[in-house]
Amino acid sequence: MRLHSNKILGDITAENDSALLSVFIETPDYKSLIEGAGRLIVVGRRGTGKSAIFKKLEKQFSTDKLTDLILINPEDTDVIGFRSTVKRFVDFNKTRAATRIIWKYALILESITKLYKNYKIKSLIDADAQVLTHVREWQKCDGSTFTKARSAYKRIQNINQDIEEEIGDIQSKLSISYLQNFLSTLLSNTRRNIRILIDRLDEGFEADEIGTGMIAGIAYATLDLDKRINQLNPVLFLRDNIFRALEKIDPDYSRNLEGEALRLHWDEYQLLNLVAARLKNSFNLQPENSIRIWDRCTANELKGRDGFRKCLQFTLYRPRDLLLLLNQAFSNASRESRETIVPSDLESSAKSISISRFQDLLKEYNRIFPSIEFITKSLTEGNSEYTYDELSAIIENAIASSANENIATQQDVQILGPAGIIRSLYGVGFIGAYDKTSESFVFCHDGSSPNKEFLSNQRLLIHPCYWMALNLNRNILNPNEAELINDEYVVQITLENDEVRNSRIGGLIAELGGITNGHPHQASFEDWCLRALKTIFAGHLSNIELHPNGAGIQRRDIVGTNTSASPTWKRIFQDYSVRHAIFEIKNYAEIGPNEYRQLLSYSTKQYGKLSFIITRDDEETLKKGGELDWVREMWFQHNLLIIKLTGKTLAKWLAKIRRPEKHDVIDKTLSTLLDTYERRYMQMTVNPQRKGARSN
Repeated sequence: MRLHSNKILGDITAENDSALLSVFIETPDYKSLIEGAGRLIVVGRRGTGKSAIFKKLEKQFSTDKLTDLILINPEDTDVIGFRSTVKRFVDFNKTRAATRIIWKYALILESITKLYKNYKIKSLIDADAQVLTHVREWQKCDGSTFTKARSAYKRIQNINQDIEEEIGDIQSKLSISYLQNFLSTLLSNTRRNIRILIDRLDEGFEADEIGTGMIAGIAYATLDLDKRINQLNPVLFLRDNIFRALEKIDPDYSRNLEGEALRLHWDEYQLLNLVAARLKNSFNLQPENSIRIWDRCTANELKGRDGFRKCLQFTLYRPRDLLLLLNQAFSNASRESRETIVPSDLESSAKSISISRFQDLLKEYNRIFPSIEFITKSLTEGNSEYTYDELSAIIENAIASSANENIATQQDVQILGPAGIIRSLYGVGFIGAYDKTSESFVFCHDGSSPNKEFLSNQRLLIHPCYWMALNLNRNILNPNEAELINDEYVVQITLENDEVRNSRIGGLIAELGGITNGHPHQASFEDWCLRALKTIFAGHLSNIELHPNGAGIQRRDIVGTNTSASPTWKRIFQDYSVRHAIFEIKNYAEIGPNEYRQLLSYSTKQYGKLSFIITRDDEETLKKGGELDWVREMWFQHNLLIIKLTGKTLAKWLAKIRRPEKHDVIDKTLSTLLDTYERRYMQMTVNPQRKGARSN
């Protein structure tokens, strides 16, 4: 193992690198997005992995042959240019309304233009003169989506018209309703799906009424189209400070936007998996569990989970913080010709990390919390812990001395007062509050609404990651005190998304009991299996369809494209040449030669030499003298491995993925099942790709 770079573990901002994407951690947040059940607005602070998820989703969706992917990630000049166009609408409400219509048009035209490149669909668009006119106008403009949207609006703009009247006319002038209906019908008839990923709206963003109204309009247009066009699925990525600006200004925020937000959260378990994956990739380590990999690369007090927690105390539980800290620590070790890091490596890096985190905090929230720099710097060289009354008195004195500060700061401190300022500091994770129940200080880092009330003697602690930057009377926690730091307060908010996902999965499991065995209910069982497989194999199989060749003689029940995105599905492709996985569905328990021969007739060419059959049997294992004999005959005589699953098997797998820490449990379970068939049932001793492979 060699330490040779100050970017040993990579950077969270460099996730376009394929090597780093290969060690991407599929968190519950990511899984909910690819399952299609997640919120439409992904919200996260700097360094929480929004760009990584964007890149991973791009890679995931690009493998689906029936999906057209549209990426919108503007430069700052694009956003600033669009702002210059909509600033004539003067205030938040008018800017939001106008942007909502213009952006809706932009997303519709991007979608239709994308479909126009498909030779099978082109003729359908060519046949509609009105739509074709819009497509050709859209194609004329060379530039980003923002540039094209500006151009479209300028074509119908009337600068002499009353602004409110003009807003009312934009919808009809751009033929929004007609184009929306056309796109919906087109997608339905062609069985295409469109995925739209929108990111980097913070580039060129200004948190005033125009800038916030512009972002609000984009968000509302995105939500409108998602609700009205079934096969169009957009995801909008927003930085937390922008989303909080919407919360502050938009009167309809709680009704329309709040419930659509998925706030990115990282806990200790996920961060450990992230670091272990990077270490294994960087140092070419053999697969082991995460804590063993961590122990191989650390020494002394840094070993074990307690050692990992010691690293986390210098961070805000964000991937970027942690990777930056560890990169510098490994670089320090490298200079001393050591292959493991020790506490002194971390501590020597902690000062610069602390300053960087503090500067990030100011940059992120200065616009919506103008007094944050003034207030936090007034705590320089002070204590790390205060009671609520003590901190209120310090802030009261700071407010009294704010006469020389800029107007925005003076207004902010007067409006908020000590109580409002403390709540705001808590809301951005600068201070934590002592919780008697958990006997720990809890911190909020996800930007949730700062509405917490405090008691007069409430113990408050400045987060340890800022201590060195502020030169406080202490600069590090001892191990016992580290146990008092609880950065997982946001789990209460994150679990809201987990609860929605788990409730949906629980409902799906419960549905199985209501489907009666037998041919009359075959369609119901097929539909249930389709939804179950989409959930279970989200991220592993793409484009999972029911009866993809519905009119064909050989009508396969369910087929999904193997993307080789996990070790087991990669193994299935390499060993059995399965590019498209077949799942034959039987809503009864007993299966025999007819069912196996039917599946044999389906398994040709790209379907490879492995297929699945799903029954209503109570037993998952193969029965001797019946199923086992037929499975062996299919393998030894026809080189086709048929794996039996049951409705109960799928229900059990669904139950497994309800636990967020088990992000790879299905892949491991399927691998074990495959081992069982190869070693126990087939007793394979040669490469399964070889025709007629037999047992000893």
